[in-house]
Amino acid sequence: MDQERSEFGFPRTTCSCSACANNCRNLPGMLIPDDVPRIARHLGYTDVMEFSRENLLASPGAIVLRDNQQVRIPTLVPQRGADGACKFLQNDICTIHSVSPYGCAFFSEHESRTVGDKKSILGLVHITRDHETNGRYSRIWSMLDSTNMKAIPPETIRQRMNETPAYSG
Repeated sequence: MDQERSEFGFPRTTCSCSACANNCRNLPGMLIPDDVPRIARHLGYTDVMEFSRENLLASPGAIVLRDNQQVRIPTLVPQRGADGACKFLQNDICTIHSVSPYGCAFFSEHESRTVGDKKSILGLVHITRDHETNGRYSRIWSMLDSTNMKAIPPETIRQRMNETPAYSG
């Protein structure tokens, strides 16, 4: 894929500094519905479900406020190695960089929280729409969840990152 990829009007980020790569080592980014078939094709899969079983996890997802109540939006994330790093991170290089997930390719440690939040919301709206229509993303998430292929909740990982020097990169 090309470096000029854009999603929701945002250009792909280009930074690969250690601060940005720290997320790859600890908290790989979420996929949006369009990511799944694109990454599967790139890796040579013809069956998206097979790709998902072999490479993704069902994350409980982001906690958001909806009608003044906290709710979760279930997301798909890359599987992790024994060290907790994204399975696609090999020797500190992303093996799927050209087609990396939205939650990786469009976020930077150097952007404002406001911009990052706006990007997150747009991705989560897209995921929510898929869940509301029982789309493929939702079905993949349910399949992974039902087979106990679950990610650690992101807030747990963030807490560990804040408490443990080893998570700082």
